[in-house]
Amino acid sequence: MVDEINFSDLLALKKISADTIVEKFGSTINSSFFDAANILGSLKIKGLVDYGTNTPGQNVISITDVGNKLLGDADIRSKESIDNLDMEIIHQLGAGKRELSDVSNSINVSQTDLAMHLNKLLVNGYADASFRNGVVNINLTDKGFNLEKEPPASNEEKNNVPSSEPAPEAKEGELMVEPEDDSAKYVAEAENAQAPEEVPKREEQQPSVPNSTPQAAVNASGVSAPVATANPGTGKEEVKEMDDLKSINGKLQSNDEEIETELKSHLTKKSKKPAVAIAVVVILIIIVVVLKVKGVI
Repeated sequence: MVDEINFSDLLALKKISADTIVEKFGSTINSSFFDAANILGSLKIKGLVDYGTNTPGQNVISITDVGNKLLGDADIRSKESIDNLDMEIIHQLGAGKRELSDVSNSINVSQTDLAMHLNKLLVNGYADASFRNGVVNINLTDKGFNLEKEPPASNEEKNNVPSSEPAPEAKEGELMVEPEDDSAKYVAEAENAQAPEEVPKREEQQPSVPNSTPQAAVNASGVSAPVATANPGTGKEEVKEMDDLKSINGKLQSNDEEIETELKSHLTKKSKKPAVAIAVVVILIIIVVVLKVKGVI
């Protein structure tokens, strides 16, 4: 809207003092007489200022009630905290947009709201604005530039901000319970997440197994038989195992004795066979000799 108040109107209104005159207003806003006349004409049309038209002579500029109300509203809103719209304006200014028309075209908000937020940045030292040939130029200050580059606070930092509320007072007869401090818990959880707890490895206690490998015992037959050996301090299971091994050993020894007996008998039979054969041969020889003597052969 043409009659909507913009930041140029507010900035020009703040330049007007009690002794400001029309003829010298151009030098006040660093503009030519014609540019200053256009700005004053806009202010008068919007009902923000009033001035006389005495010619020749000096015409004093006075701020109307509407203009004073606008200045009062701007002063109140300048005390508000920095919000998202302020940060967007700072971002646009940091991107290189200096003229008011460039900033207003980049942000789709009403001219009056934009004027209030730009005034807030000026009052709080985040930006600086000035007229030059009837055009408003806006620049960021160091404070505003650093605010734009400052990273947003994380959720952890927000949670660690101490509360400004006073602690509740305990009434008579009531036990005052202090609230738990969760910060220590969060720190402990963070440390556990970063460095996992080292679980000590428990040495598996393996039950002592008796030496089940029997030593080779050579019996009379030359056959090795297992000999059970028991470790000291064995339990009931080890004793039972030893008994079983002894039983097996006994069976092996009895089998060895049977095998030995069979071997002896076999050897005896083998040793008898040659003697019988020799005796038969001797008998045959004797018979042959007798027959020759008798002349039978």
